Amino acid sequence: MLRTACSRLCASAATAAAQQAGPCPGLQRSMSIIVNVQHNNVDKAMGILKGRAREAGLQEELAKRDHRITSQEAKFAVKRNTYNASMGQAIRERLKWIIKRRKHR
Repeated sequence: MLRTACSRLCASAATAAAQQAGPCPGLQRSMSIIVNVQHNNVDKAMGILKGRAREAGLQEELAKRDHRITSQEAKFAVKRNTYNASMGQAIRERLKWIIKRRKHR
């Protein structure tokens, strides 16, 4: 049975021990995904690997590492999320009112 591992960063024993000790500048958390290839079906194993990477949020993690978020972008993201949450609440309330009104007719 062949094991395929996907790891973007080097995960040496010293690095792993240092990461467990606490966050240090310059050290990054490593992420690995292991997929077993059965009956030489590499295509199926690649599909499983891609699905697990998607579930683990590997793409978002790599994008965060490639692009440093400025303080202005972080503030904008907080405001956007707050606005979206409040608009979602307003829409839910309006829909409840419409449904309630239709039931009384």
